[in-house]
Parts: sequence; structure tokens; C-alpha cells
Amino acid sequence: MSKPNHNRRFISSLAIEALVPLIDEKGQLYVGQGVHPSYRMLVTHGLKLVVAHGVLDHPDAEHLRSSLDIWQLDAGKVLSLRWAPLEIVSFRGGAWTDTLIEISLERGVRPNVGAGPIADLVPRPGPGASC
Repeated sequence: MSKPNHNRRFISSLAIEALVPLIDEKGQLYVGQGVHPSYRMLVTHGLKLVVAHGVLDHPDAEHLRSSLDIWQLDAGKVLSLRWAPLEIVSFRGGAWTDTLIEISLERGVRPNVGAGPIADLVPRPGPGASC
């Protein structure tokens, strides 16, 4: 069976819109020291979510960026990205994307990133289907 083809830019943008406010609100703060930045971490829905704001990518970088890393607890790291501007460092598709969509819908996030609204991507039960 072949892997589904995920729209990486869409999923990454959705992760930023849906997860970063959640992590900032409910995640535990880990204070940085020396060259290690402060970050917030939250474990929810079988995912470990880590966000850091105001990170200098390397000593010669011209501006600070934010980062988001997602681990699926039973499968390892599935997404690593930086933004402002968006840079997808690593992306591994899988069931975690369905979890991301579920979290975004719970939070009322329905972005439009060059595609239809997220609600249009979620399968809806047809006639006679039970919910």
C-alpha cells in the first residue's frame, strides 16, 4: 500500500495555526540557559509538541525565528519546522496528520493555505452512515 501524498506546506501552516497557541497556553515552560533557548512542551493526543520563540538559527543569522517540532509518541519525530519565513526542515507523513486535523477542528482553526478550507478536507459521513 502506498503512502498518502500530504500537502506539506498546508500541514505545516495548519500546525503553526492550531498547535502553537495551544502549546503557548498549556505547555510547560523550560527556561533556556546559555546557547539553549527557552521552549514550551506539551504532550497531548499521542503527540509531543515543542515550540520555541525568538531562536537564532546560527551565529550569523540576521533575525530571530520560531520553531515547532512534533514527535508521534509511538513513531518518533514527524515534523520539524521554522517560520518567519516558513522552512520545513523535516516532514514524515502518517496518522499524526489526522490527529492534527482533529486538534485544529476542536480549536476552531480552519485555515485556507492555497487550498480549500480544512473542513472541506475532512471526510463527512454520507447518507445512512452512523456517527
